[in-house]
Amino acid sequence: MAEAKESSNANAVDNEAVRRQFIRRTGGTDELSPKDFKALLVEVLKEHGNVAGGNLPSMKDMEVVFKLADVNKNGSIDEDEVRGLTY
Repeated sequence: MAEAKESSNANAVDNEAVRRQFIRRTGGTDELSPKDFKALLVEVLKEHGNVAGGNLPSMKDMEVVFKLADVNKNGSIDEDEVRGLTY
């Protein structure tokens, strides 16, 4: 049981690292465009090794994640919306 817990933690996303990546990508605007969100998602997946078999999600899949994350439907993703994906 302890081994399973350790392996799941090995793939856990470091929320503070995602926050830093978000801040860097927003360039002070506090919101990500769909293009920047997809780039952040790819960066996080690659960095944390959560890409099964080395395959990234399709562009269509990333668009679906963007739409789901964009809770207020304003066409951009803010830090709270990103945080909602990582918890």
